[in-house]
Amino acid sequence: MVRCLVSTVLVMFGVSASLAAEAGGELKGVFIGDHVGCKSKDDLFSYYQAKQDGDRVEVGKLLAQRKCLTLAGRTYVPLRVGFVTAYVRVTYQGKDIKLWTRSAAVVDSPPPARETHFNF
Repeated sequence: MVRCLVSTVLVMFGVSASLAAEAGGELKGVFIGDHVGCKSKDDLFSYYQAKQDGDRVEVGKLLAQRKCLTLAGRTYVPLRVGFVTAYVRVTYQGKDIKLWTRSAAVVDSPPPARETHFNF
């Protein structure tokens, strides 16, 4: 029962994102809060582990090496959203880059709602 519900939720998100892309519009949002995006999942997990451990040196190193970026105020387009991580496209210094972040960052900063019609 739980697997069926989870699959339905994932399929529904994928369908709505696909419909928006086909309609020529993208689901854009603006990040709020204290979230970061990183070039790889490993860097993302390292950042949050260091932050949890209070390791300011490691956090600073990941930010200084531009492996991770702060996301507050940045416009994003969700590419893939899971239960723990999300893959998003963000504009940074005039270029579109793809970053991994926590799904909570997207949940805390959702794109504006769109009216979507499903015909089953």
